[in-house]
Amino acid sequence: MLINWDPRRIHLTAQGCSKQLRSGKPSIVLERTATGLGMNSFMLQPGEEKVIAEHLVQLLRAHSA
Repeated sequence: MLINWDPRRIHLTAQGCSKQLRSGKPSIVLERTATGLGMNSFMLQPGEEKVIAEHLVQLLRAHSA
């Protein structure tokens, strides 16, 4: 899955987003791409996708214009 956002609306780089997710509780590690984040879901346990989604929503909303 690739996650991209409009940098004019979300003032956060892929590197900054990745760093904040990794330093959070729980630590979430996603691949950085040139324009956003990427992930493979094969290693997730049931329910972990919801945790990741909630953290991404909170982070992107916190940096929205």
